Amino acid sequence: MTATTKTVHVRLERLVRGDGSAPARRTVFCPRAKRTVPLDPCASCAFRAGGPLEAEAESIVCEVDEYVTPTLASIPVGTLVRGRLTCVARDLRFAALRAMGFEQPLIPVIGARDDQLVGCLATALLTVSYDLPPRARAALLDTAQVGDLMTCLPAVSEDEPLLAAAVAMRQAFVRQLPVVTREGRCAGVVDDLALLRAATRSSGA
Repeated sequence: MTATTKTVHVRLERLVRGDGSAPARRTVFCPRAKRTVPLDPCASCAFRAGGPLEAEAESIVCEVDEYVTPTLASIPVGTLVRGRLTCVARDLRFAALRAMGFEQPLIPVIGARDDQLVGCLATALLTVSYDLPPRARAALLDTAQVGDLMTCLPAVSEDEPLLAAAVAMRQAFVRQLPVVTREGRCAGVVDDLALLRAATRSSGA
């Protein structure tokens, strides 16, 4: 067993509800518990290195024990989830969604009454020029909800190894997948490029 430290990136998650409200939360993937946890309790965690936790910290340093050499079969998917993530409720109007700006290629869709992942929407759909008859266009842009246009993708659990995510992508013929917590909430999105970079690091190339 080897004691070491890891830099853990802070995530900013925004949940857009059907009524337009958008509560946000800051979380991290705890390397010891191997699960997503709120950032605030990290301030008093005995395994967090460094001084006081800064309000706008983008990362923290944690003390961990390494039992095995990190490989694609041992690194949890959750370690690759970072940055900003926006999830939208299935009952949000599609027109309202189009008015928002998105940098992420995949938009996780959550239930109208809970935060459980129920589907996904490709960001590319928001910029498509809908050449439709006026009545059909109005029906799509004015009355359609996100849930009417979402698709179902396999999700990978954040505590599963990277190898499981790579296999799931290959089987589904996709380049990105949603990552969920043990409770079924969306923690983020992982793509094939992130997996490739992780594979390169773990091999020492």
